[in-house]
Amino acid sequence: SLDILLGDWTGAESDALMALVVERDDPAANGLLGNIRLRKNKFEEAERYLRKGVKGDGAGAYNDLAMLLLLTKRLPEAEEWARKAVAKDPKKSLPALCPLPRKSRSIAQLP
Repeated sequence: SLDILLGDWTGAESDALMALVVERDDPAANGLLGNIRLRKNKFEEAERYLRKGVKGDGAGAYNDLAMLLLLTKRLPEAEEWARKAVAKDPKKSLPALCPLPRKSRSIAQLP
């Protein structure tokens, strides 16, 4: 979204909400709203939007859902979604952007 490129998260949020008025299950709009809610630490809302966002083609919602699950200490499910993000787009996946320590075999093993 141009709003995001310009740093206008309020505009991006407004655009996504308007898109959901037209198509409430739109994966891109849901993924974007999930990302915005995640940034605001509104985890319940973020999860609701991200679960609809992962029905799209991009890895972004997969990454965001993995991060949300990691932050809320649901580690096995976080690892599952992180792996799905890698399968979707290895270069833009959460593990590529913030890799686990080499000794660690899984997210579930982190303290």
